[in-house]
Amino acid sequence: MKKLQRRFTLVEILMVAAMICLVMAVILIAYNGVYRSWASGNTAAVMKSAQQPLDKYKQENNGVYPAGKGTLGSIVHDKETLKKELLQACSPLSYMNGNTLQIFDDFGDKPPKTPQEIYYISPLESRNTFMLMSMGKDGEWGGDDDIIFLPHGHDGHNLRSGFYVCNVNEDGTITGEIEPMAQ
Repeated sequence: MKKLQRRFTLVEILMVAAMICLVMAVILIAYNGVYRSWASGNTAAVMKSAQQPLDKYKQENNGVYPAGKGTLGSIVHDKETLKKELLQACSPLSYMNGNTLQIFDDFGDKPPKTPQEIYYISPLESRNTFMLMSMGKDGEWGGDDDIIFLPHGHDGHNLRSGFYVCNVNEDGTITGEIEPMAQ
């Protein structure tokens, strides 16, 4: 007697392949969302870590934060003690490029490539406070994915201290919708 061998039909093989593709698509979409959330969290953590050395600088310098607008590393370029404290506090997202400190968000290329640096503005709204800003995942100012950190709030927009996702320009002008960032 001849034994019947059971084989898969073409339809069954195609259905299994389609289900595998569907599962892979769901996994890739979920991974992309998790990565963005993780990068936002790392950027918020490095911004929060920068607050302590800046507050210490304020206590040691007659209650005044370093004044200026630009990358956080360029603002503290001539302040060696603050530069060292920020390098340590913001690790691993801080980097020395020669004698220049770079503190970057977690969205762009990493050193030795050009990172997307965190920006600093002080004084803010004629108060002795500061704002830290990140370009967000699109790597450009003015998108609705920009992240700002306001350690002491912002009177002009009636915001409490914390992290916000909004549309911000390089000069610190906040436009459009402002949403608190999930922590």
